[in-house]
Amino acid sequence: MSSEEDERDGLSVPAKKRRVQRACDVCRRKKRACDGLRMSEKKCTHCIENGLECTFSGAITKRRSYVDALEARLEMTEQLLRKLAPQQTGEAASSNSPSPGSSSWSKDSPTHNPSPRVDVLPAGASEEDSAVLFASIRTINAPPPPSQADDLAHIELVQNLQDLSLRQAQDRFHGKSSGAMLVKAAVLLREGYEEKDMPWVSRRMHFWRYNPFDHRIPHVGPFVFPVPDLFAHLIDLYFVHKNLFLPVLHRPTFERSIAEGLHLKDDSFSAIVLLVCGIGARYSDDARIAPPGAEPLRIGWQFFDQIPLVLNPLFERPTLHLLQFYCLAVMFLEFTVPSACWNFVGLGLRLAQDIGAHRDQNFGTRPTVTGELWKRAFWVLITLDRMMCTALGRSPAMHYEDFDAELPLEVDDEYWEGETATTEGEAWKQPSGKPARVTFFCCFIKLNNILAFALKMLYPLNKLKRLLAHRNPDWEEHVVAELDSALNNWVDSIPAHLRWEPNRRDETFFDQSTYLYSAYYSLQVCSP
Repeated sequence: MSSEEDERDGLSVPAKKRRVQRACDVCRRKKRACDGLRMSEKKCTHCIENGLECTFSGAITKRRSYVDALEARLEMTEQLLRKLAPQQTGEAASSNSPSPGSSSWSKDSPTHNPSPRVDVLPAGASEEDSAVLFASIRTINAPPPPSQADDLAHIELVQNLQDLSLRQAQDRFHGKSSGAMLVKAAVLLREGYEEKDMPWVSRRMHFWRYNPFDHRIPHVGPFVFPVPDLFAHLIDLYFVHKNLFLPVLHRPTFERSIAEGLHLKDDSFSAIVLLVCGIGARYSDDARIAPPGAEPLRIGWQFFDQIPLVLNPLFERPTLHLLQFYCLAVMFLEFTVPSACWNFVGLGLRLAQDIGAHRDQNFGTRPTVTGELWKRAFWVLITLDRMMCTALGRSPAMHYEDFDAELPLEVDDEYWEGETATTEGEAWKQPSGKPARVTFFCCFIKLNNILAFALKMLYPLNKLKRLLAHRNPDWEEHVVAELDSALNNWVDSIPAHLRWEPNRRDETFFDQSTYLYSAYYSLQVCSP
């Protein structure tokens, strides 16, 4: 309570004697004595002798109250902010509603720098909007605001999914960005159009109810691998159909390790090989994989059933094989047990942070196979995390500002160690005029960065919405405009060999282009 309020309440409060700061700004910085307030012209001797402006902007004098001093310090802070962020002043300040095609945020868009440092502030905002940051600190432990209808939509959704008999979705959380919520919206639109209730049932109940994990066959004894010709066939299918899009493994190193029999000695590598066979089996029509009468939804599970669920104790140092295991396990289970995949990805990213894979390890040194595989495993986990979070409507395990790992090198597997190079200097160099297959993955990561931004800004809880609307009630329109600008910039940056061309003859780049543009349009659906 202030002294003025005490006087109004009839209380007698002894006046506090304030310590008077008698040094001017110049003398205070130089830590020297100042006689400015004793001089008749209120200018100290030092400033008079040196022809300096004698100011007392930070001082508290008899003529200035405590509030005046705070206002002076605020003015100094605003001047500093103008120097540090000149792009927020001048002509930008005169525009309060930029068009989507000419957003002044574009140079800081998620494609280039998706850090939330500038994501909250709309174009043309003044320095006062930085108060949003301080408001978030002050209210961090305040009771959350009352939940709105969209915050509680997941409860009704779970009830509807129980009626659908979708076992993997029952009693699981599905957020606003999830595919299940999209299905619900479609059902409600159809009900409104047909003016009748639509039951949540399926005509193909076997595909909704069957869970291959429930039919898991416990494995005892050594691992069982396919016969040599089927073994090579499944490995080739994995690299052609899966590693092409999410490059976890380095094919020459992987095949060399198998030729040396590492899968017969190292259990962690054996688990990776079995997962590769299980994923490859999904694309095989070999009768030895799916004999007549076999359950088609359990194709590849004969390899997964052999893998122990707890591959490595958490008290040991994480290994590269362990991170690769979690990447491949998610790829195998993504259409069967999505909630388990979300948990696997989270654990994998925690282990990656434990070993420091989320930080830049390059430091200008020569690339190594092991170092590049660590980067690949980390970025695949980040990509899978965002994909799973979008599908389930959940929060990512890591945000963009939490890591600074370098992107994978755009060099194909066969050029890593210079095995096909004629000179030593050709190692780790993609031949001129030959596009790299891994370039697709780097483009997909950049698109994924925009996806992470959209998930964070467009699907938050009501408590974050209130914070973002603290200074600017139209913040959501600015975010959508910025996302539109970032997506346009991303499309313009796609290399020529990955641009959509329905008549492209190269099947590899055609498949990658199809995948890339499918993800692009899916993101547009998520960020209307």
